[in-house]
Amino acid sequence: MRILELLRIFRTIADLPDFGDKAAVQAWLLKLCEIAGLLTERTPTEVDDAVLAFLERSIANPALFDPIYELLTAMLTAPPEAVACTAPPTLAAEAKAAGIDPVTILAIVYGTADPGRRG
Repeated sequence: MRILELLRIFRTIADLPDFGDKAAVQAWLLKLCEIAGLLTERTPTEVDDAVLAFLERSIANPALFDPIYELLTAMLTAPPEAVACTAPPTLAAEAKAAGIDPVTILAIVYGTADPGRRG
């Protein structure tokens, strides 16, 4: 990766939106997806491409972004010892239709086989 590309990635990630502003959060998440696309291009697997495509479609879709935003803000405001949040039914159904298992994604994000355990 080139230095300018790395700087753009850092600037985008570090430029956190006001999480009370749904439109700003949506725009920021779409930028993160764009950056993730740069990374998935460098992998030989298609699974990460499918997960990223699902996330981009879901974030860009107003009907699906509402539950994503609710889930995100609930996760950000929940105390660390809280039980893991569950996806709203609309989002869960869309994930199932896309062949995406949200529990697996959470396990990968949290780096554990137990998505209910953080850290």
